[in-house]
Amino acid sequence: MLASPAEARNLRHETPSEGALSLAEESTSLARELKSRVLLRAIFEIGSVDPIDAFAPALRHNEGMLWSDGRTGTVVAARGVKRQMRVSRQATASAAAFLDRERRALVQGWYGSGQPSLTELPLALGAFSFHDGQPEASDPWSGWATHSLTIPDQMLIRWAGTPTMAVLTMDVDPDDDPDSIAQQLAERRAKMELAMHNTSPYIAQHANDATRMHAESRDSWCQRIEGVKRAFLSDALEKVVLARRTHFRAPEGHAFDAAATVARLRHDHPDAFVFAVTQGDNRWFVGATPELLARVSSGRFDGHALAGTIANSDHPDEDRALADELRTSVKNQHEHAVVTRAIESTLQRHCDRVEVADVPTVRRLTELQHLETSIRGRVRSETALLDIVADLHPTPAVGGFPQLEATRFLGDHEDLHRGYYASPVGWIGVRGEGAFAVALRCALLSEHEAVAFVGAGIVPDSVPEAEWDETELKLRTIAQALAIRRNAP
Repeated sequence: MLASPAEARNLRHETPSEGALSLAEESTSLARELKSRVLLRAIFEIGSVDPIDAFAPALRHNEGMLWSDGRTGTVVAARGVKRQMRVSRQATASAAAFLDRERRALVQGWYGSGQPSLTELPLALGAFSFHDGQPEASDPWSGWATHSLTIPDQMLIRWAGTPTMAVLTMDVDPDDDPDSIAQQLAERRAKMELAMHNTSPYIAQHANDATRMHAESRDSWCQRIEGVKRAFLSDALEKVVLARRTHFRAPEGHAFDAAATVARLRHDHPDAFVFAVTQGDNRWFVGATPELLARVSSGRFDGHALAGTIANSDHPDEDRALADELRTSVKNQHEHAVVTRAIESTLQRHCDRVEVADVPTVRRLTELQHLETSIRGRVRSETALLDIVADLHPTPAVGGFPQLEATRFLGDHEDLHRGYYASPVGWIGVRGEGAFAVALRCALLSEHEAVAFVGAGIVPDSVPEAEWDETELKLRTIAQALAIRRNAP
């Protein structure tokens, strides 16, 4: 794993005043040594506040990113920009260079009483586009950075069973006065703690009357699938994942509300990865995905193959019958096996030992059931999370197999810019650890329009009409969560 030059600094117990001054002195000392500006991150406990409840309203002000891992209980919320990488190509290589540069000029530590054992602290949050390059000017994604990674100005972090941690970030120059830096930290901490006392869950209307606008027709979708099936005969393809999008319009006098949509997604999908990203232009990318791309913690990789889909039912007997049908489906088992093999093969390049569950289990979600196979590994010391993300994306679950041939096929035949859909979204820590999910069950919101994205894995024996029905079920996750607010008169 990567190690920060500042990794061992400042993990200590002190009073708030001692902690602020110690951090200020250390940061100014490093700035003078490097003869350049450094980044100071002060960490402190802030009680039991929910990070997303606290920072969700920041989305209304066009800033921030929210991340909630329902399976581990990790919640990260950020607002403001202190450092940022935005590139159109070579996402993970550029991100690695960006993080390495920032680590070299970083001081972080506990501001007052802390937890010295806590080392896996998020440093940056971001999302990478499915493809390099910019979309056309008329595309919903037009104007957004293709790949973006941000070190935020403020962050709230909560792990399951722990108090919420706050992170304040400051620039420190070589000629700054430590006492002045300490005073600024004290003032910012007091302001943040006061704001947390006024936090309450964010509520808006459910968009029951949002209008479903233009979308690809069922016939067009089925024709595209038939085209893919013909390609299986002529190209070296085993699986291709097709995507489509659907547009929703907010009612007159109303606007889509990203913060409240996130709240609904967390409530309705408690074990999903819920996320929200904005780039400051009254657009928000939000979703609740069941798919983990990669998590690296304490040198261990955690992930899964998630492919093969069927509906579920509120009636227990029918639900069990559907799960049994999924387990025995030749088509779904084949699709799932393709994904599992590809992930295992990729991880062999990064892990000393890869452990794959013997048989897939059925994972039940709110609308759907999927086949899931757990995959774990011991990450080699020279490997970082971004190395794994770069090689895994796009997995056969969202792109196809073989990876190169499927990606090329989509570039030639899919008349759709995916943007951040089906792409890595998540966070990375100071030591190169962190977590990225695959952005599914999602939509790009503007005030008056929501563009939702869904896809389906196509294999030789796929039935086009059944694949359409599957995407309609997947669409429900985001469509039923869309929330609106009434515009001010």
